[in-house]
Amino acid sequence: MSVDPNLYSPFPGLQLPKLKSYSKNSKALNVEEVENLFHDLKLSRHAWRVVDNLEICRSYSPSDYLSGLGFVQYLAVAAEHCDHHPEIHFSFRQIEIRWHTHFVKGLHFNDLVMAKYSDELFAALSEGSST
Repeated sequence: MSVDPNLYSPFPGLQLPKLKSYSKNSKALNVEEVENLFHDLKLSRHAWRVVDNLEICRSYSPSDYLSGLGFVQYLAVAAEHCDHHPEIHFSFRQIEIRWHTHFVKGLHFNDLVMAKYSDELFAALSEGSST
């Protein structure tokens, strides 16, 4: 099933990320490459944790249950459109997102790009709910 992300886009200025294609030569990022991408993408090292250089994870605390559910739904649509899906653990006012790439058995460029998108989406939804 193909999902049109424009139907679910919460904000016109929030662009879906452009991911890299995988090839048989694709490899997991090493520690230095991960750190460089964190810097280049301006990802927060305080918010995102690198676990054994295999995945990155972060917790979000939405203001209420429905705001959290909305974030999860928008992120799921973006993930489906980009064909890159996170592990999502959702509970009342607590959401944990984990990005990793099974194909390379570790972290890939796409994981960090989707992490950045996750942060931008959560920020945009949080700003929108406070106005």
